[in-house]
Amino acid sequence: MTERDDQGEVTALYSHGYSAVPGIGSVTNVQKFENDTVFDQTTACDHRGSVYRLTNDDGDVVLC
Repeated sequence: MTERDDQGEVTALYSHGYSAVPGIGSVTNVQKFENDTVFDQTTACDHRGSVYRLTNDDGDVVLC
């Protein structure tokens, strides 16, 4: 999935993959684009497939 700003520029890419719930894919990776910089973020999901944590490239929690 792609997120775009008002000018149509890509601001984020969302990759979907495995989910604990059959038939429903979960977001597994997010790439945010900001001022010519790419920020990779990875999700952690519980047994229901709900995202409960988002970490950056260094493994630091950015959303909990």
